[in-house]
Amino acid sequence: MMQAGRGGWGQGRTGGHEIRENCIMKKTVLKRLVIFLVLTFSITWGTLLLCDLLFPDPEEAAVRGGLFSAVGMMGPALGHLLTRRITGEGWKGTYLQLLGEDRRQKRRGKWLHYHLAVWGQLTLILASVALLCLYKGVPISLQYSGAYSVGLLLFNIAVGFVGLLIYFGEEWGWRGYLFPRLKELTGTVPALLLTGTVWGLWHLPELLRGMNFGTDLPGYPVSNVLLMCVYCILTGTFLTWLTDRSGSIWPATLAHMLQDHAAGVLTVLFVPEEILRSSDGMGKFYCNLAVMLPLALFTVWAMTRQKSAHVKKRIRESYIW
Repeated sequence: MMQAGRGGWGQGRTGGHEIRENCIMKKTVLKRLVIFLVLTFSITWGTLLLCDLLFPDPEEAAVRGGLFSAVGMMGPALGHLLTRRITGEGWKGTYLQLLGEDRRQKRRGKWLHYHLAVWGQLTLILASVALLCLYKGVPISLQYSGAYSVGLLLFNIAVGFVGLLIYFGEEWGWRGYLFPRLKELTGTVPALLLTGTVWGLWHLPELLRGMNFGTDLPGYPVSNVLLMCVYCILTGTFLTWLTDRSGSIWPATLAHMLQDHAAGVLTVLFVPEEILRSSDGMGKFYCNLAVMLPLALFTVWAMTRQKSAHVKKRIRESYIW
């Protein structure tokens, strides 16, 4: 009886210690997230404001866009880097290795997630283009010669590789820093929703200018922001799964690049010009939604069934600041 009583007291003290430790960890992670978000949004939105002040002439749009891409689009990565420096978080769990840090995964999968990033993303794009043609009631066919089409696609992908650092700038921030820490605080599904929402809100200044959906959409600009958040949640789910399962940020970076550079080209190559000239941005959004929603649901199911072993270990290694 006495031993049982002492054991109960010991377990109580141990349980209390674990609760306090967990509270400290969560407060630390939350503090780091606030710092990361303030830095990220300040860098990106501040750069955009500076570009507008320095290059107000519409004829200087190319210069403005280049400067914003070089600095502003790197906001999430710079926020990640500076947060680690400011908080003394250390450099473990950065997702920067090409094949991740799990040696067993290297032996099993090696470059599997890169294949999924490339062929999976191209398949999604072609499915969306096919749905757009079906939605508009036009046949799916190449609008240009085969040689020209292949050349144009390869050229745009090559341009994307040149600017791969820009996509790394987003992915290392959102998937390499924000999502793992939100997952530690809230769990997988809320973290996916919050990460996508933050990513969508990050585009706010450009959305106010009509990016993606124009300024004629009913409910502008609120509707534009809501649609962008939905799009980022669905798209980000696949990108997050690639990062979480591979332990590396590079497959998602590659998929993000193809999403931007291959999608436009494939749409031009397969969709008639009169459809492209129409202002029906919502039609394209619905087609993307129809393709991305089933994939996002499947990805959430896969991520909740097979919890990554990377995240908790990485976060807990340096949770006191």
